[in-house]
Amino acid sequence: MPRIYTLNDVGNSGGSKLGNPPSNRYPPSRLELEEQLKKDREKFIRSTKQLIAKYHALDKKNKCMQSALDASYKENERMQKSMNQMIPLANHLNGLNNKLVSQITCEQKSHADLNAKQLKEIESLKSTVKLLESIISSMQKASSLKDSDIISLGTKINELEAELEQATQKVLLKDSNTNQLCSNPSLEIKAKELENELEKVTQNSSFKDGLIFCLRSRVSNLEDKLDQIISQPHQIIHDSKIGSAEADPASSSNNYKHDEVVEEIPHFSSHYSEREPDGKGDYGSIPAVPVIALGGNSNTLVNDQKTMLIFFFVILTFTVILIIWHIYRRFFHPTKKKEIFYPDYRNKSYGFPIRYAEEPKDRTTPYETLPYGYG
Repeated sequence: MPRIYTLNDVGNSGGSKLGNPPSNRYPPSRLELEEQLKKDREKFIRSTKQLIAKYHALDKKNKCMQSALDASYKENERMQKSMNQMIPLANHLNGLNNKLVSQITCEQKSHADLNAKQLKEIESLKSTVKLLESIISSMQKASSLKDSDIISLGTKINELEAELEQATQKVLLKDSNTNQLCSNPSLEIKAKELENELEKVTQNSSFKDGLIFCLRSRVSNLEDKLDQIISQPHQIIHDSKIGSAEADPASSSNNYKHDEVVEEIPHFSSHYSEREPDGKGDYGSIPAVPVIALGGNSNTLVNDQKTMLIFFFVILTFTVILIIWHIYRRFFHPTKKKEIFYPDYRNKSYGFPIRYAEEPKDRTTPYETLPYGYG
């Protein structure tokens, strides 16, 4: 229940406010003061103990925080050192990145240029292949026209051999008629003419065969090169790094060679088209340079053509020697019945028949005009 105050309490309050407990008119005793001091001391001790416990807890927290701060400070120093070390590496990597970017751009440009050049080369090679095929077809047609001439010459040679056999038979029957046969130059003239014609025909046919062989080999090489370019359209990038400086002069030299080829092949075709339609033109006048200079590998073609020409020349000379030996054997050695021995006198000189003379003026002269009279 609330405390009830009377007017007396109010009057005796000594100026205290209304609602406050009335002040004691007497001072407290010593016991009360001691009890109050004990209570205050206990409260103070309790509060000090609480403060000490809080202090120790805060001290522990402070030590932990200090150790954490020290560790963080050390870690910060380490990170600072590592950052200082990473700065030059980052700068170096940035420089390398810039170099790589520039190299990649240059390689892309060079790759695009190479692709364009390869496409141009492919188109030019296709055009050269078409030209070569047309030339080969025309050469084959011309060679087929020449077959009739070869057949006619073969018949003439057969006729000449028949005449030679008849002449040898006459020589075997009558040894005395050898002088008349030797004095009659018609057979020798015919033989020489036929030999010359045979040489021309063999030279033309050998040249045509060698030319067709070279052209066919070149066409096959060009087709292989086209297949390689189509199958390998992209080169390795590292190789292009090393050879980027050398690509421009090599490509310029290749373009120069290709321009020479394109300029020389029409010259060859025009020269071939200007020949007579009956196929009796001179194949020896056709230059072999346009056929040889048809690409990069010209040395192999030159060597092949030289070997082919040497081979055909050796065969031709061998056949001519055989024909001459055959004629010489038939005419001048008909039999081996008699062996004429000439005496060894008059300064060791011999008398030979008129057929061995170098420049005979008249083949009809008798053997009595010889210097030593052995006719």
